[in-house]
Amino acid sequence: MTAGQTGKTASEAGLSLQEQILIILSKISDSRGIAQMEEIYTAVEEHMGGAKLSKQGKASLRERVNRYSVRKEYVFRHDPTKPGWRITPEGKRLIERNIPHVIETDIERVQKAILPRGPIVHVEEEDFSDAELDQAVRDNRIRIGIVETNTETSITRQRRGQARIRELTLLNYSSRCAFCDVNDTSLLVASHIVGWAELPEVRGILSNIICLCRFHDVLFEHGYLSLADDLAVLKKANITSPTVMLLLDNTVQFRKPCAHPPDPRFLQWHRNRSGL
Repeated sequence: MTAGQTGKTASEAGLSLQEQILIILSKISDSRGIAQMEEIYTAVEEHMGGAKLSKQGKASLRERVNRYSVRKEYVFRHDPTKPGWRITPEGKRLIERNIPHVIETDIERVQKAILPRGPIVHVEEEDFSDAELDQAVRDNRIRIGIVETNTETSITRQRRGQARIRELTLLNYSSRCAFCDVNDTSLLVASHIVGWAELPEVRGILSNIICLCRFHDVLFEHGYLSLADDLAVLKKANITSPTVMLLLDNTVQFRKPCAHPPDPRFLQWHRNRSGL
């Protein structure tokens, strides 16, 4: 049997029309506003549970792009002088209106991909040594705020877990902001890519945490800054504040950590949320 016969369409793999359109538009947006069909095929296949697109599946996906999405004004009409598909402002607004759906898909992939290496450690349930907490963080086994914290003891344990995460984050980035030269530890924070309130299961994962100064932490949290998968710095355009512009103009490179670099799946979530 040929590859076209053994593959599936995106619909046969369980993806609705809306899901396919959101994946297509998210891929174009994540690729700085332009993507080739091969990149779109790959993005959709990542959501197909291990299945590959058949010839019919690829043909159907092309129709989703060059007819449906063009008709809905989510992407610009094909321009033979500029290869690739470009997202329109309406396409970006559609992503923004459906960010919870996109996040859910991304997070599900993250949960499946980043597995704990051993038993889960719920910091509020019992007293652990610093060494035990540190090893749990390195193994993606620590969980903070998953259980009730209605006693002084459990709150104290939670704070100890947070302190160990901060210490390991500073160590990972040599006690320096990843975006600038600030190295005063009183001005450094453990900044989460997928926000603390968004998904408790990834609060203690070091590839979801960047060491930032308090200035860049606020800019990152509110979407003025983000990172591409290759860790290139992305910045919000059309800034009117001279102070914010000054900070962004002086942010030209991301300083890679000693280990545990930002995971592309978390970065995709942040770019979707930030509109970058």
